[in-house]
Amino acid sequence: MEGQGKEFLARQGSVQHLLNCNGCRTHRTLPPHHRLAALRRHLHLERGVRDCDWPMHMCVSVTEIDGGGYECKVRCPGQRRSSNLQMTEPDADHILSLMIESGMKPCDPGPGTL
Repeated sequence: MEGQGKEFLARQGSVQHLLNCNGCRTHRTLPPHHRLAALRRHLHLERGVRDCDWPMHMCVSVTEIDGGGYECKVRCPGQRRSSNLQMTEPDADHILSLMIESGMKPCDPGPGTL
């Protein structure tokens, strides 16, 4: 599933899966192609319509801009206006570090599993 769609990071345990890579875990980073997806996911949850069930790649666009940072646009169905913002590189790094830290915690296997 990791390389099969833009919604991989919406799956439970996806960040933990990516951090199984020794390099990602040691350097506390995500593979480059997952960085933009992680930022889209964050913006979809924070600025999108609550409980939006549309795929996040249809609601959120994140584009790297020259000189660092990102141009972001969020518009879920039902929103009258889109939310446009610029995200600095340090802001993006902070968001990604929080996501990585959440993935470093052990997964709860759920009831009845070892």
